[in-house]
Amino acid sequence: MSEALTPRRSGAVLGAGLSVMCLLHCLTAPVLVSVLPLVGLATTEWLHGVFALVAAAFAYGSILRRPDIATAIKTVAVFGVSLLVFGATELMGHGWTVGSTVLGSLLLISAHVASLRRV
Repeated sequence: MSEALTPRRSGAVLGAGLSVMCLLHCLTAPVLVSVLPLVGLATTEWLHGVFALVAAAFAYGSILRRPDIATAIKTVAVFGVSLLVFGATELMGHGWTVGSTVLGSLLLISAHVASLRRV
């Protein structure tokens, strides 16, 4: 049985697609980062910031702008993006980068899953 692609379902499809893109990024990032020095991009610190900004933009568009998403889910998404940006900028030193990024990613994924369940 086929259902019409309403704006709400379109958002769910977009969120699922972004989750797949996130998974592909997580699987290919180690390979890409190891290849960057070979093409003349020896320092990749700037790349983490770019990834965090892209995640923030997609979170804004798919979760924060939607009025039908609960405040608690939006709070989790904002906290997750904040941790991603915190990890990408290494404000507290390199030791916090991995933990902050992993926790931020998990929170952001949780917010996406929770928002998809509301559709």
